[in-house]
Amino acid sequence: MDVLRPNFAWAPVERIKATLDATTQYYRATVHHPFRKHFKSRFPAANVRHLNEWVSTDTIFSDVPAHDDGIPGHGGSTMLQLYAGIDSHYLAGYPMSSESDMPSTFIRQTGAPLGLMSDNAKSETSSRIQTLHRLYCIRDRPLEPHNQHQNPVERRSQEVKRTTKSIMDRVGCPAQYWLLCMLYVISLLNVMTNAHGAIPLTVVTGEVTDVSAFLTFHFWQEVFYQNPDKSEKLGRWVGVATNKGDALTYYLLTHDTKQVIPRSNVRPAKDPVFPNLNARPPDGSPPDGGEVVSQKPVISSLNDTLQIDPSALELPCFSPEELLGLTYLHETENGDKVWAKIVRQVRDRDASDHQNIKFLVNVGDDDYEELIAYNELSDIVERQHQAEMDGEIDTWTFNKIIDHSGPLTSTSPDYKGSSYNIRVHWTGGSETWEPLNIITKDDPVTVAAYAKEHNLVDTPGWKFLRRYTCCAKHLRRLLNQTRRQSKNNAIRYKFGVQIPRSVKEAHALDKTNGDTLWAEAIALELLQLNQYNNFEVVGRGRQSLPRGFQLIHCHMVFDVKEDGRRKARFVAGGHMTQPSKDSVYSSVASLRSIRMIAFLAELNGLELMAADVGNAYLESFTKEKVAFIAGPEFGPLAGHVLLIRKALYGLRSSGARFHETFADTLRALNFMPSRSDPDVWLPDAYDKYEYVCTYVDDLLVAMKDPSEFMEGLSI
Repeated sequence: MDVLRPNFAWAPVERIKATLDATTQYYRATVHHPFRKHFKSRFPAANVRHLNEWVSTDTIFSDVPAHDDGIPGHGGSTMLQLYAGIDSHYLAGYPMSSESDMPSTFIRQTGAPLGLMSDNAKSETSSRIQTLHRLYCIRDRPLEPHNQHQNPVERRSQEVKRTTKSIMDRVGCPAQYWLLCMLYVISLLNVMTNAHGAIPLTVVTGEVTDVSAFLTFHFWQEVFYQNPDKSEKLGRWVGVATNKGDALTYYLLTHDTKQVIPRSNVRPAKDPVFPNLNARPPDGSPPDGGEVVSQKPVISSLNDTLQIDPSALELPCFSPEELLGLTYLHETENGDKVWAKIVRQVRDRDASDHQNIKFLVNVGDDDYEELIAYNELSDIVERQHQAEMDGEIDTWTFNKIIDHSGPLTSTSPDYKGSSYNIRVHWTGGSETWEPLNIITKDDPVTVAAYAKEHNLVDTPGWKFLRRYTCCAKHLRRLLNQTRRQSKNNAIRYKFGVQIPRSVKEAHALDKTNGDTLWAEAIALELLQLNQYNNFEVVGRGRQSLPRGFQLIHCHMVFDVKEDGRRKARFVAGGHMTQPSKDSVYSSVASLRSIRMIAFLAELNGLELMAADVGNAYLESFTKEKVAFIAGPEFGPLAGHVLLIRKALYGLRSSGARFHETFADTLRALNFMPSRSDPDVWLPDAYDKYEYVCTYVDDLLVAMKDPSEFMEGLSI
């Protein structure tokens, strides 16, 4: 604080601290050398008034489109966005024809509030609205789903709708003019005392409010106004023209054109002292020259018509914890799609509930960071996950090189540690600039082919690729080999989660993401292997390998389920073993048999039940004599030789061994294979209709009580 004392005329530190606590300090000046001219406002928030209160907002709907009265934005509107001050009860309303038209007019005309509370509807938490909040330093607080009563504007909204309906009923106003009546009600409530006995308009502006304009006429009253030719014309009084003319200028709906115009020379049309029978039809004739009053408009808000959460009838699919660490394709302002990673969630001082969460996202190769609202981010990730499940988006791997830039120096803004950058196209659709030396380490052959195609082999920075391009035949062979390996070695993503390629990388991803999901998946897999007594420890080092056993490689493979669960599977390198002389064929039920079982179940009133055998292959013993050296994931057994006793996934004969074991189990339950399909099993006694269909480790059972059979099978 001592540093700031000269800026505050050397006032006491306590006074300076109190001043900073009671004021805002949003703006910072950046000095450029040499000076630069400002072409637009550096601080948009400084160009508007700032209200010293929070504002709540809600959307009011009408089933009748508003009449096109000549005021921009009124024609065809079926919605009105209502803003209400929490403390002052000040109201402001802006018409909309769709929820995507949610306006920012309130900020420009009234001022920027301290914060905005909304019912979490997507139109009120969209990226455009979030951008306005950042520009004008407005905090936002979406409310909890299914608790619309928490919205402070709800009571004010009900008062506006109730008063509007009452006025229209009393004066016989046609339904299409509901918007004019509602705007009049809003302006009227702003000059009437609130629950605290204060005038809302006075609280907001700090000025004494004058209500003279409301004392002469009421809404929809017939009036005469002066035309430019000095004649009198008939119209309807629809409100006070606050920003037009003097203090007693009114909005009038003309009788002939049905347009709203501002006029100050106005008098009652039913004045018995000064009647004008030429301008106004005699009493008893239809109002407005025969206009028939249409049905009453149905004016409602979301809370009146919906019994569920109004946020577009959808709740976020992911919890905030599930979003952290996910990667997705982010669409930039110019339409490009680049990698983006969800780094962390931002908690503001007013973030008091589950819904008021924003996330910090790293876009591209740490090119910039962006704040995205929880609802919006959850929708983006959910859409991309669904596209992956539907096959519209493949897992994201390296595809091809499409461009290059350079030479670059360490002072270049795009320098990433290499004299050249290359633009890489990923199969997920994104394109990123990567340093040449990094991509070359992963795939030198593809880079060499690109260099040869673009005559870059003799260019400084590319010459090290000559050894790959000296022989065209050799290069083609290397390219074919690289393409086969790239699918297994490239970085892969599934449902926005990076798939590790090794146990070491899995632990590294856990450390980066700040969780232990992959470690837990590995531990669960090893626990299940031990529960099945899958291995036999014979000693440490290769010298302890028994005679007749072959040493093979085993490793973990990883995957992500649709619900985000991490899955680890320990598999054997069965390709390293010699083909067995015994048959390793494992049959499965045909599609025709499955359809026939479904038909017979329907015909005989049987219940169908499908099931999956967990860790199926580990139920069987293997006949192959194979072993492996345990890796670091086995803890104290790392470096020991382990004999494989069970039919581990990846071995050549594991499928056949499980088929035999499962067949023995069904025979023990008095089932026997049918003659037409050996994988369709029937009761041995043929005294009832029961069928069991097997497809590797999947079952389809058709019985009167299949649950009883499943219980017996699990025993």
